Amino acid sequence: MEAGSKDRPPMLAPGWKDKEVPTSDGSPITITERVNETYKNVSQEIRDQLNAKAEAVQIILTG
Repeated sequence: MEAGSKDRPPMLAPGWKDKEVPTSDGSPITITERVNETYKNVSQEIRDQLNAKAEAVQIILTG
């Protein structure tokens, strides 16, 4: 069963994160956009941490 399927809610609750985006290529001027952060669009490092925590919880629950 994959995370976020209809049988299982996503492991990472959706949240909003500010992201600085340049107004054009090479421009020092940036704007701030709000990005919905989910398991699928976070960095691999954060995914690895979430997977490790989920595995630890699974081990604790199953004994």
